[in-house]
Amino acid sequence: MGAPLAPIIADIFMAYLETTLMDELISLGVCEWHRYVDDTFVFINPSANVNGILSVLNGFHPSIKITYKVEKDNELEFLEVKFIRIPERHTFETTIY
Repeated sequence: MGAPLAPIIADIFMAYLETTLMDELISLGVCEWHRYVDDTFVFINPSANVNGILSVLNGFHPSIKITYKVEKDNELEFLEVKFIRIPERHTFETTIY
């Protein structure tokens, strides 16, 4: 079990990262940014350079390591929720897994 203050410190750190980098991330193709403590769900432009975005994020501080998952077959799992993209309707459905 982690330190009792770890989630609070992670939240403060990530809020600082967001306020510092958000303009640059938007210019690189980030469309939506949603976070729960230190887990982040991000939508990016299909033409965006994912490695460029990761480089900016991972270059922010030497102790953080941002990784990513890409949807497969219009599905992506995040925090025990499966997001299912319905391209024909431009919507999402969710299920708990």
